[in-house]
Amino acid sequence: MIDLVRRILGFVCLSFFCTAVYSQALTNSPYSRYGIGMPENTSGFAETYSMGGLGAAIQNDTISPFAINPNNPASFAYNRMTVFEAGLASNTTQLSAAGQGSQVNNATSLGYIAFAFPVYKWWGLGLSLTPMSAVGYNVNTQKVVDSIGTVSSTYNGSGGFDKLCLSNGFKLGGFSFGVNTSYLFGHINSTKEVDLPTGYGYFNTESTTSTVVSALYLDYGVQYSFTIDSTLRHHGVRQALHDNWKFVFGVNYANMQDVTIRATTLTTNDVYNGYNILTAEDTIENVNAQKSVMRMPGTWGAGLTVKHGEKLTIGFEYSVTNWSEFNWPGQGEQLLNTQTYKAGFQYTPSTRVELMQHSQPYFKKVFYRAGLRFSTLPVYGPLAGGPQLSEAVLTFGVGLPIGFISPKYNFNILNLGFEIGTRGTQSILQENYFNFVLGLTLNDKWFQRSKYN
Repeated sequence: MIDLVRRILGFVCLSFFCTAVYSQALTNSPYSRYGIGMPENTSGFAETYSMGGLGAAIQNDTISPFAINPNNPASFAYNRMTVFEAGLASNTTQLSAAGQGSQVNNATSLGYIAFAFPVYKWWGLGLSLTPMSAVGYNVNTQKVVDSIGTVSSTYNGSGGFDKLCLSNGFKLGGFSFGVNTSYLFGHINSTKEVDLPTGYGYFNTESTTSTVVSALYLDYGVQYSFTIDSTLRHHGVRQALHDNWKFVFGVNYANMQDVTIRATTLTTNDVYNGYNILTAEDTIENVNAQKSVMRMPGTWGAGLTVKHGEKLTIGFEYSVTNWSEFNWPGQGEQLLNTQTYKAGFQYTPSTRVELMQHSQPYFKKVFYRAGLRFSTLPVYGPLAGGPQLSEAVLTFGVGLPIGFISPKYNFNILNLGFEIGTRGTQSILQENYFNFVLGLTLNDKWFQRSKYN
């Protein structure tokens, strides 16, 4: 028990140390101006990231090697190994609009760090540090106003929210239940500048807001699984299947929740002096750390995963997020509910026994993954200016076994995950992006007493 506590405390200390790496937002998207920014880590870790982002019906031992599925806490009940995962994420985005050229941006950050282990046969526990949302945008709009001229508005944003999560999963027969208890933290900085034509005595306005979140957030999950390992033939005599079939149904859910935020706002009237330098003339608003409540939207998802033997896993998933419930004091945009469809698979040419055979060619030990994801965006209004926009994503990747492979300690794996996606439209604003995740999954047996003959 002392060793267990030491390892957990060590992970928590490492998690807090790694929060400094999250300071750089992993996005440069004008669409991150809405809500709490672009949702992060909805595709899970590198394994499921490559499978279209499946999560609702993925158990921690559904895909091999034993991995961590943070998107449904019920999956932690199936931990049979101690698993450590960490990953780096990179995002490259090309922004383009009709008649306005294009711009390419890149950002790299710590993607996730997580640790999970079995407590009892019916109870699994996990700790993880992941980004929840990312904000990064710089948008300029111009409008001609009668008797004034061209008015230019510039919107800037940066930051994001992260979460430190304690996951518990419990198993009862074919059912498992779980809860994620997350501590949300982070900040979002946003600035709006309104510039009027010079030489007419007009004042420009600049407003900067820094919003800090520090609150608890809960989400839940349920899974049910069963295996078909035989078939009926000739007068009811059962015959064993060469490769059994495992079916997993999963649901994850988070209800609408209010979280506490503190906002600091400074609004000033500015004017250009004789040297054409913008200087503050008057303070309109100066609010320091004002406490308020932000309403997070409810969300739910359901999925099905089918595993054929040890080689093939196929999954499908559907989810809804009720962004129309979202409320952030000071943000006037009305958001739309979103829907997401996911499909993905993993295939490896080898069984678990063949993975341990040195004579087996290496490429037959590799895990091959691919998937698709389609979702609507919660956006219309000043930026979109039309019907609800959408996003389409192609995902793929591989899992590369590394190190010694044994039936006792399983094995470790280096995961490469890729996303190629597009959101928005060329007539308004289109984003073509390429995301890359490099993840490491380590499997081991901890907390077991040694036996001597």
